[in-house]
Amino acid sequence: MTTTTSLFETPQSSDSKNGGDIDCLKGKLMDIADRTNRGFFASDQDRKRAKEIIYQLARCNPSRSPARDYYEKDTRTDESDNGGDATISGKWTLIYTDAPDITSLDPATSRIPL
Repeated sequence: MTTTTSLFETPQSSDSKNGGDIDCLKGKLMDIADRTNRGFFASDQDRKRAKEIIYQLARCNPSRSPARDYYEKDTRTDESDNGGDATISGKWTLIYTDAPDITSLDPATSRIPL
């Protein structure tokens, strides 16, 4: 069975408050992303807050290794935690980044001298 989850989907939970918290965190991250042009204009404080939100969301993820299937399958591990045949390949949209190799592509916002 393959399960696909995106930033906009809330994992199924028996605790409706948890789902509400996840939606709130996603909204806060989207606000930062919108306000900072996906991180290109993020201040140090914005980057710190976005990272905190991302870590909080990661703790809510039911998969122990959500990106594992992107890489070569390791036959030494149990694949039952991530749906076995799950994959993260596909079309993705950049919502937010603080990766210098991406943010430096815009000369107006780059901290790296060109």
